[in-house]
Amino acid sequence: MSGRDHGRLTPPLVYHLLSTCPQREPLPTLSRALSSYTSLDLSLLPTYLSRVCYLAGHVLWQQNDPLDGLYVVEKGILQVSNKTYIHPPHIEESMVSGTVAGKFLALSNMQRNVTVVVERDVVLWKLSQEANAGREAHLCEAAR
Repeated sequence: MSGRDHGRLTPPLVYHLLSTCPQREPLPTLSRALSSYTSLDLSLLPTYLSRVCYLAGHVLWQQNDPLDGLYVVEKGILQVSNKTYIHPPHIEESMVSGTVAGKFLALSNMQRNVTVVVERDVVLWKLSQEANAGREAHLCEAAR
């Protein structure tokens, strides 16, 4: 018999894997990324995040681009490059799973100060500027 279903109703493998997984993304990745802030309740944060995927070679942002939000790396690798004429002349680093990309600039609302390129295909969770403003408004209303 071939691997075809022949009319039987069987759940897709993807559904099965998701239903047996104790925690669905992005909560495990957020927990790793924000583990130093142990008192944070992360349960509502996923509602403000968008899942985005990029192939190797994609430029996520370039130095001096306007800020569009921050990203949490679920899987893959981002390469960060700072090519300035200030000492040291060139800095490169990699961001891996559980890293928050763009967090300091998101807090300061400044332009991007580095270039970020996808080194290995990535899955990211993005908190856009608009979504963050909505999150902050929701928190303010809840505090009243």
